[in-house]
Amino acid sequence: MNVKLKKITLYTMKVLTLLLSLLVFFQSAYAEELTPCDDDNIQFKAYFQGASKPHPKWKPNSGTRSPYEKFVTELFNHIKTKLNNEPACEDESLDNPAISLTFVERHFPVYENEWSQYKNDSELTFKTDPSSMNNFSCQLSSPWLDMTIQRSPSLVVTAVFNFEDRQFLIDQTLLTYPNLAADFKRQPLTDNLYERYENEYSTLHNSRRSYKTKMPSPATAKSIPLDMLWLFDHTRSESAGIYEINRLVRARYQGYAKIAKALVSHCFASGQYELQSFKTIYELEHFYKAKALNNYKIKSHNKIN
Repeated sequence: MNVKLKKITLYTMKVLTLLLSLLVFFQSAYAEELTPCDDDNIQFKAYFQGASKPHPKWKPNSGTRSPYEKFVTELFNHIKTKLNNEPACEDESLDNPAISLTFVERHFPVYENEWSQYKNDSELTFKTDPSSMNNFSCQLSSPWLDMTIQRSPSLVVTAVFNFEDRQFLIDQTLLTYPNLAADFKRQPLTDNLYERYENEYSTLHNSRRSYKTKMPSPATAKSIPLDMLWLFDHTRSESAGIYEINRLVRARYQGYAKIAKALVSHCFASGQYELQSFKTIYELEHFYKAKALNNYKIKSHNKIN
């Protein structure tokens, strides 16, 4: 009996030793795979429509059902690819990088109670600082995203991505009417203003039944913003505008995502140490292919496909 007990004890010790060795091996292998720019080391925040705080649990690649979730995942992975080429993300002997990525999804139109929230939240609207350019490899400002990259003395990447129906609408307006791009100014838009523009357009539309007629001039359209005119002109009825643009963004978010990815790539490749500001889609032409812009453009004027 004692002999059997000793054999069992010896066998148990061997198994435990083997399991301990395997545990040490896997821990070591896992530690080697981790990098200073691993997901766990990236400060990530995603604000969903109308939320005053970031989602506490949702993460990229954990579930991508909506266009916004797909957008976030695509941009998050794109930035990770760019970070793989940064020495600070490969060499653990260097100072730990600080990576902060914030994504914001915005209603169309913005409701009154959300207007002050988005306007006053500095976390969602961080500003670039031209006076501090010597510290940055890139400072980029645009309607689609704001981004800064600092590589010395340590890597610091900060970006706020704006996934917004209204910006998609503005892009399409300027692509359809390039002659108006130079003078275009984005106007504030709330739910109450939107209803006012609907009523004004309805009156105007009674005298322009045909979709073949030319775009009204700003004087003819009075106070209706050009992007609202585009939306009403491209929907079957002016009252369907909100639903049409939401459906359109769901169907064609990839064009919007490609613009954001091109801006990220441009910022990582930049070494100009100067503030780069882009206000309209046409200012991207020197690094974003004209063919890509053409593919992004909605070509049908009498309805949204």
